[in-house]
Amino acid sequence: MELPEHDVTTPSSIDPSGFWRFVFWLAFVFGDLALAFCWLLAHVPHPSRGADMRLDIAARLCVVVLMLVAIRMARWRWNIKVPVLERVRTREDAMQIVVLIAWVELAWGLIGTIAIALRP
Repeated sequence: MELPEHDVTTPSSIDPSGFWRFVFWLAFVFGDLALAFCWLLAHVPHPSRGADMRLDIAARLCVVVLMLVAIRMARWRWNIKVPVLERVRTREDAMQIVVLIAWVELAWGLIGTIAIALRP
């Protein structure tokens, strides 16, 4: 007895990109959580102007790295080069909004890192 071509047990029915989508969403969500941690960390009073800011810089660099991973995964997986908001009709077009959010969070992380590093 032969199995139908579209049976779920055939090797061709397994989605090979499932792992890479997981990596994208993992990087994106952890980047969001790291950005929220940076926001909470910014509300902690520092005792002096020359206080140790290594945790702040490390948290913001973590945001930058995770957002870069998410953006690169989106470029590789969905071929999203530049997120454009002209039309949003399909799931792939909706991913452009998610990538645009990742770009904004990347910029926010870079600006925060540079601001802390250049602080006197």
